[in-house]
Amino acid sequence: MADDKYNEYVDEEIIVVDPKATSKRIRKELFGPRLIYATVNLALGLIFIIARNSIFNILGYVTGGALLLLGITGIILFFASKGSTTVFGLIWSVLEFFGGVFCLANPDVIADLAIYVFAILIFLSGMILIYFSVRDKNRGFSWWKAGFILGIVLAALGILMIVFNHQSQAVISVIVGVSFIISAAFGVVSLALR
Repeated sequence: MADDKYNEYVDEEIIVVDPKATSKRIRKELFGPRLIYATVNLALGLIFIIARNSIFNILGYVTGGALLLLGITGIILFFASKGSTTVFGLIWSVLEFFGGVFCLANPDVIADLAIYVFAILIFLSGMILIYFSVRDKNRGFSWWKAGFILGIVLAALGILMIVFNHQSQAVISVIVGVSFIISAAFGVVSLALR
């Protein structure tokens, strides 16, 4: 009797997967998020170009206001909790509060920091685009060259922003805006080609 369980025959259904149908389903699922991503990039690009003279100071004020609000909320929550939150939370909230006050008083500090952050993000997005383009080339896609060129352009823009960070913030803002628009254009092109 012990050998019966080893001699059982299991009738399994073989499922045939059509790679084209799977690819179409994945494209449908990714269409909405990719379209939203491209639209947000386009909007951010236009904002950075249109508000090029004040966008980094606005970012300083927004960051300062957000930190101030987080700090005040954390302090209120600490005292409202009647000891159920930690002292570390209070210390962090006080640091956020003073960080917010500092940012509101000196928005240029955040502007300078934002330039480096955007430069690094643009450079990394270019490098990622280059990586995916090389991967697509190895998979036999014919449009990999467009992504490769855009990746090089984005990586170069990121490096230029770091090298020329003391130039006018308006110039840097236009570079950030152009990189967002390039990213949006590439997103739309990739949606159209897939």
